[in-house]
Amino acid sequence: MDATLKLIFTAAGSNVTVSLKSPLDTLTPEQVQPVVDDILAKKAFVASKTGDPIDAFKEAYIRTTDTKVVIE
Repeated sequence: MDATLKLIFTAAGSNVTVSLKSPLDTLTPEQVQPVVDDILAKKAFVASKTGDPIDAFKEAYIRTTDTKVVIE
């Protein structure tokens, strides 16, 4: 099973997603929050379409996916 941590921010009203592959299975909100705060404080990312810096945090979640080979 593949897992990706998704951090969703907003920039001028549009969503900006930061995706990190293979997060720790034991990841907690207490570990994620300081990273989110640092990203916001440093305006570390901008919206790719507009160039606007991120201005707010929306949510964080881990998306898991399974791959099932049908034909090889």
